[in-house]
Amino acid sequence: MKILDYVDNWFNTIIKFIFLAVFYIVFMVVFSSFQIPYIAVAFPVLVVVGIALATRSKNRKMPFVVIVLCLPLLIVIAERLQVSTNTWDYGRLLGSAAEYVLTGNIADTNYYAVYPNNKMWLTVLVLYFKIIKIIVPCADSYFLFKASTFFSAVMIWCVIALFYRIVDGSLYKCICLIICLPLWCYSTFAYTDVAIMLLIACLIYIIKVRKNNQSFLLYVVLGVMLSYGYLVKPTFFIAYIAIIMIIVVRIIQQKLYKQVSAFIVSMCVSTIILTSICNMIVPISEEDAQRWQMPATHYFMMGMNSADNGGYVQDDVMYTKSFETPEEKKAANISMLKERVSEMGIGGTIKFITINKTYRTWGNSSLNAPMYLVREPLNESILHEFVLENGKYYKLFNLYCWIYHLFMLAGLFLSGLFAIKNNSEDLIIRISRLTILGLFAFLSIWECNSRYLVAFLPMIVLVSTDGWSSVTAFIRRIWENESKVIINR
Repeated sequence: MKILDYVDNWFNTIIKFIFLAVFYIVFMVVFSSFQIPYIAVAFPVLVVVGIALATRSKNRKMPFVVIVLCLPLLIVIAERLQVSTNTWDYGRLLGSAAEYVLTGNIADTNYYAVYPNNKMWLTVLVLYFKIIKIIVPCADSYFLFKASTFFSAVMIWCVIALFYRIVDGSLYKCICLIICLPLWCYSTFAYTDVAIMLLIACLIYIIKVRKNNQSFLLYVVLGVMLSYGYLVKPTFFIAYIAIIMIIVVRIIQQKLYKQVSAFIVSMCVSTIILTSICNMIVPISEEDAQRWQMPATHYFMMGMNSADNGGYVQDDVMYTKSFETPEEKKAANISMLKERVSEMGIGGTIKFITINKTYRTWGNSSLNAPMYLVREPLNESILHEFVLENGKYYKLFNLYCWIYHLFMLAGLFLSGLFAIKNNSEDLIIRISRLTILGLFAFLSIWECNSRYLVAFLPMIVLVSTDGWSSVTAFIRRIWENESKVIINR
């Protein structure tokens, strides 16, 4: 078993160095590319202020009443920022869910043949709308749509409440999550990003409070969560890969094979049941699935398109759709992918991933929220003057988001830096750090969007605040040592 411990220690050390290198590059790419010159002055000043505040609030607790008060505020903001359903996938799912609840079927199922990953969240929305319909029998599609904002706001609040428990009410860490403005902006969208954010928070909380690693119930719950989370948004699986890589040595040492079997069985059974329920809501024939579904190669191919730095490109979607069979689509996508990589060359491809894609994914301080909020807002409020690019006070919102975002990215780098000599880290920090690294790697080769970071905000804030806490602890040790030297003199 000593060999396993040795391998585990080396693995963790390598991950720390890779994380440190990656987020040094991320921070430098983002910091050197921002478009607001005076951030160069404002950011270092606020870092000093932030460290000072973190040092003073080290052992203070956030009153839970503050967390409770966040809920009504979230509901109001979600309702005020609401946008039309005539927009992206979010609107399509809300419209389909309302249509199913009101009419008993969905007229156009082709969309779900193309993007079957949205069927699970559609099923959740249908269940939620059915409950609303029972409570308010006269509810129409507009009422159901308005109710969805309450749903998303409550999910965001649950994330904040769970984070409060995860960090034991730490004033500094709770504040760092609460003051994340993109989090509040996304409170109006009852979509997969918010759903997975809540699931990520639940996952961290379960790991935090677990009492017995050998509990069958724990592994069954984790299996069900993986099944549900993967069906809602496949990127959730990255967190489980991180967990497995971190605890595999412990599983072997403690011989938890029965528990792992329970995990696999519960995951498989849950997947079968949930998939069957989804197919009842949106029945897709095998013929339609074969004809319309996008293979994974499509997203790899689109992720290497320089037209939008690896983001969503409609021409690529039409290109893949133009082929009839899955085999033809895969072959065409692979051919296009090879062509793009060949045109860029090895050096160009590395530059494209480390600079272009990195900036597109990690260099949007508002996590693309204004882009989605500007699409047919249903209300006109003072909030829009802040969050929309043509708003009167948008510059203030943008400046704030930039400083906050850089603070978080710097914290990720610092977490990796101070972790190198720390061999007794908290398990959730190690899992979160590896998950974030996995997310970076995945989005480096997949179609990328800064919105995809939203689901992992609890982990990002958790690791970043760990980095800044390490800084304050380091400064405190130096201060104490200096004080001892002066006293001895």
